[in-house]
Amino acid sequence: MGLSTVAYFTAGGLFTAVYSNGVRHLPLLRKPKLHLACTGVGFALGMAMHFYEEKRSASLPQVLGRQVQQTATLVAPLQSSDE
Repeated sequence: MGLSTVAYFTAGGLFTAVYSNGVRHLPLLRKPKLHLACTGVGFALGMAMHFYEEKRSASLPQVLGRQVQQTATLVAPLQSSDE
């Protein structure tokens, strides 16, 4: 996903502030500081998700390698007892 995740979360933070004012039939940009805070929180969550995705995709080959090794050690005794 990359940095598009950050963009989605940032836009989501801004949307949350605008939507909450719209639902209450208030001016959409009523409290600009609230909009900045929601956008900042969305940006922070997006960055956290981006770092998590990067870390997970980097460690995936190691995890799959361990899974294959564990499966091989579990299956080997079963195959030798069948013969």
